[in-house]
Amino acid sequence: MPDGLTDAAAQVRLDLLRRPCLTAGGSELPLSRKDAALLAVIALDGSAMRDVLATMLWPQAGPSRARANLRQRRFRLARHAGGALLMGDERLALAKHVLHSARDLDASLSADPQACDGEWLEGLSYEDCPEMEQWLQLARERWRVLRSQALARVASAHEDAERIAPALQLAVRLAAQEPLSDHAHRRLMRLHHLRGDLGAALDVYRRFAERLDAELGELPDEETAALAA
Repeated sequence: MPDGLTDAAAQVRLDLLRRPCLTAGGSELPLSRKDAALLAVIALDGSAMRDVLATMLWPQAGPSRARANLRQRRFRLARHAGGALLMGDERLALAKHVLHSARDLDASLSADPQACDGEWLEGLSYEDCPEMEQWLQLARERWRVLRSQALARVASAHEDAERIAPALQLAVRLAAQEPLSDHAHRRLMRLHHLRGDLGAALDVYRRFAERLDAELGELPDEETAALAA
């Protein structure tokens, strides 16, 4: 354990997807809408300017009141976490011991192929905070891209190591997340074939071809069609 960290601080984890919460020392704290937004911006962007965050989250307050609100929330979160959760003064970043979905997607998916499911701050809305709402819409798309890339990387690693079952689980998720992607469906077809299930592989191709035709009026690309043949 790094010097200066309590047991509680060493176990801090953020869930910023379907059920935003902070877990420290075995105790779980559901995050309020503003606390979840504060931590989600810093987690996904890596860091954020204090005054920018304050304005995003309290647009109707003056600069001084907004900074005071941010300071109070920072203190309350640190008290629950058993130590500083956010580092810095003008620019804030999460402490290095704080784990969250975007910090190491590959490790999370390697340990559990079903990990990291859900949207970024799923179900939350910030219509009263226009800048935060705009950030969140873009952040959700960034999260989907990051997760798709990680699903593909970890699936490839499992396939290269001939761990077909977890590779297949990841490939199923990737194809569901990228329903019009030839590459994602070729991976899924190949893994079904490697598992010895030709029927499942051909069914993936058939359903993919039907969806492409229905939504885009297109056929699978030549490489996908050749794999099916």
